Amino acid sequence: MSAGVGGTAGAVIGSKITGKNKKKSTIAGVLIGAAVSGLAGFIFHRSVEKKEDKIRRETLFNLDRFDVSTPQGFGFSTAHGVTAPKIESEWIPTRVQGKKLIEGHKVWLITDETKWVPNVGRPRNTN
Repeated sequence: MSAGVGGTAGAVIGSKITGKNKKKSTIAGVLIGAAVSGLAGFIFHRSVEKKEDKIRRETLFNLDRFDVSTPQGFGFSTAHGVTAPKIESEWIPTRVQGKKLIEGHKVWLITDETKWVPNVGRPRNTN
């Protein structure tokens, strides 16, 4: 889409250039405008994708920080909930194993699983 917008803008600008060959100026404007805006759109799109991927990873691997395991309304009803699992991470360094190069990476371990917890919130109105 950005290449189309840039091409159109380039055509308008190229057609306004005075010279011997308006057709050549218009075509050059289309090509330059499409190339520049297409490249800018590609770079912008990649940076947005990288940011979204980082946020997704941070959220997924830190669910305990976002209190995902607490049910909605917990504390205000008689419903019970579950605790967040305890998770630890371990760094595995880069190593060579036979013909394989295994890059350094993290491994997450669940050290304490979730447990049911009673809700001690206010009782529901039974009227």
